[in-house]
Amino acid sequence: MKTVPGYRHQVAAHCETGTLRNMLACKGIEVSEQLLFGVGSGVFFAYLPFIKTLSSFPAIALRQPIGDIVKNVARSCGLKLFYREFSTTDEAVRKVNDLLDTGRPAAVSVDMFYMKYLPGFMQIHAPAHFILLVGREGDAYAVSDPYLLDLGTLHVRDLRLALSTHAALSPNNLVYTIEDGARGGIDWRRPAVTGMKRTINRMLMLPLLRNLLFLLGVEGINTFASAILSWPRKFKGFKLREGLLFVPVIFEEQGTGGGAFRMMYGAFLQQVADMFGSTEIRDLAGRMLENGQAWREASRIFVRIGKKIPVDDGAWPDWLRDNGNLLDETIDDISRRFKQRASFEKTFFGDLRKAVGRLKA
Repeated sequence: MKTVPGYRHQVAAHCETGTLRNMLACKGIEVSEQLLFGVGSGVFFAYLPFIKTLSSFPAIALRQPIGDIVKNVARSCGLKLFYREFSTTDEAVRKVNDLLDTGRPAAVSVDMFYMKYLPGFMQIHAPAHFILLVGREGDAYAVSDPYLLDLGTLHVRDLRLALSTHAALSPNNLVYTIEDGARGGIDWRRPAVTGMKRTINRMLMLPLLRNLLFLLGVEGINTFASAILSWPRKFKGFKLREGLLFVPVIFEEQGTGGGAFRMMYGAFLQQVADMFGSTEIRDLAGRMLENGQAWREASRIFVRIGKKIPVDDGAWPDWLRDNGNLLDETIDDISRRFKQRASFEKTFFGDLRKAVGRLKA
């Protein structure tokens, strides 16, 4: 199958930054995925108890709204961006076909369940997965999925099913493409500074807003850490097991927004340190990388205790009688660890704000 001229497939750590990096490379703009993540202000946190997920557990968002990284990068770098959620799937597919027929890659947001080229264990209902469509022939599309080593093939039937998810916080029938790159190249220093300032403001927020927006940013991590303590009373048996096991999936696999995003942000700061020759930013990069490891360890504890809870609800009373103290101690430990993450990030982003103020873009 013929593909978009000059397109080169590369794997990635995160689907939104990976597809954007590959699209920009097709436009002649070579940039790392980590730099795009930082410029796009990917790090965030929101605890959303009014939105329910698996086992009625509260929703947790570990990143900016889907697509914001793309829009932030385009805005900061002067890129001409086409970005639209179509009202119908037919319109979205027609736009994809038009882009491909004129030699332009089309990025779309899909539900991974319908990506039949993926291994079976990855075909789960996970909306807001970004892929690039880079060619078409008949009813088949060439797919550049950042989680594949090589190009895949997707039937138009599955594309249609995948485009319209109607899932909470996820786009429907979204298509985007970079229509024009920045002429004369991009000096990434100014966009990097803009991205850092945006991330700092959203994680720390203005003092007057912190009490009102206590579900967001660093305050949101604290709220989440406190709420964990009530889970063994609110959820019992299999529901509690399912929810505890699902949280690390959101953090480190589907959402990739816990430790993984913080390590990406640390790598971004390392590149910023190189750009500006800043030892201060380099030290902050190291601190953020260590923070990412601490997030991952906290997520692993969810898995350890979740797997101990019996699948059979009939066995729950006896299990709780014998293991109630262990459950309480473990939940207390998890809560304490995330309060430590909140405390760390409050100090960290405060220090980053001071360091950014000393940079000359």
